[in-house]
Amino acid sequence: MVTVIEHTGGRYDVQATEFGRCYRWVPDRVVVDCDCGERPVLSRSETTCAGCGADHTRALLEELDARRREDELLHPWRYNGDCEGAAIRETGFAELEFV
Repeated sequence: MVTVIEHTGGRYDVQATEFGRCYRWVPDRVVVDCDCGERPVLSRSETTCAGCGADHTRALLEELDARRREDELLHPWRYNGDCEGAAIRETGFAELEFV
């Protein structure tokens, strides 16, 4: 049984440069307690334990999905698949012509 220890959401790291700032995307990271005793840091592209080679894809995806559902409850507008022009269609102003 794999236990999730920590989940760090995706974010941008800001690095100061000579001419301003550089923003680097850091994806979600999940730390799990593997059966072999290791605590691998997993992401969507790294799903196996380096110590024993165990594949933790299922635990990783379950954790990411749980966080997504939690975020969707708090911010439903982010997950509205068809929000482009929704206000126009709902109010019926699509027929208006602007001059």
